[in-house]
Amino acid sequence: METSDIQTLATAARMAHYSGLSSSPAREGTIVELSTIFPAQRVQQALAFIDLAREEFAKNPAAYNEFFHALELYEENQLDLKDTIIRLMLLCSGSPTLLRALNAFLPTGWGLNVHIDDVAVELITPEGRAVHPLPRAVPQFY
Repeated sequence: METSDIQTLATAARMAHYSGLSSSPAREGTIVELSTIFPAQRVQQALAFIDLAREEFAKNPAAYNEFFHALELYEENQLDLKDTIIRLMLLCSGSPTLLRALNAFLPTGWGLNVHIDDVAVELITPEGRAVHPLPRAVPQFY
């Protein structure tokens, strides 16, 4: 994976969240626009991940908004890669499916392993590994 994969996700997330992609023309326009910057297949994967996030956070709008806020902070260089991944990891703690899907956007040498019974996540970075217990409630970062 390239470092830009998480950038693809961040940019697509911002556009999806703030522009709305419920209609086909809006979605196609976003794919065309982002495909001038990123590979079209990665854009489509990012939008599919965002659809999954929307489904997973359907009952928790605060977590949904925080998810996009974290990606926006990364895109604006206000959060580094590791802090962004940790924040997303904690926000996605209630959805092992979403945590596993996030792996597709992590750069080479980075990864998330959901531990048995979904009680902890191992964050793998080029510097090493760290196990983070998953919170019972979605954390607030504001």
